[in-house]
Amino acid sequence: MINKSDYKIFKREGCKHYHNLGEIFSGTTATGALGHASTQLPANSKEERQLEDDFLNGGVHVHVSTLDDDVDKVPKTRRREKIGTSGERRRKEPKISISDKLEACMAQWSSTVSLKNEETELRTLYLKEKLSKLQGKSCN
Repeated sequence: MINKSDYKIFKREGCKHYHNLGEIFSGTTATGALGHASTQLPANSKEERQLEDDFLNGGVHVHVSTLDDDVDKVPKTRRREKIGTSGERRRKEPKISISDKLEACMAQWSSTVSLKNEETELRTLYLKEKLSKLQGKSCN
């Protein structure tokens, strides 16, 4: 169990030697994008190595203030819902390409047009029959 009384002292009074500790460890304290866990693998790309070298050799102190407030903001996270009773992950559905979407739209449009054509043909037949009946009655 953690001794909370020591924590309360630091929270209330702060650390007297914080500035001295910052001077001693300023080259090894990483914050923001350069901070990583001890279990993380070392940098593997040229850019990452360059960033790390600039940081270690630059003498940046812990109290560096950034002008951009959005630098260290962490997006809000939400809990993943359990799927089923076993809690197994659901597979992500593959993304549909634009051409597939267009094909589906064209198929839907084509079927709609063909239905309208059938309806128009049926209406034409119906109107022709009505017209012939009306003409037959008017002749009598």
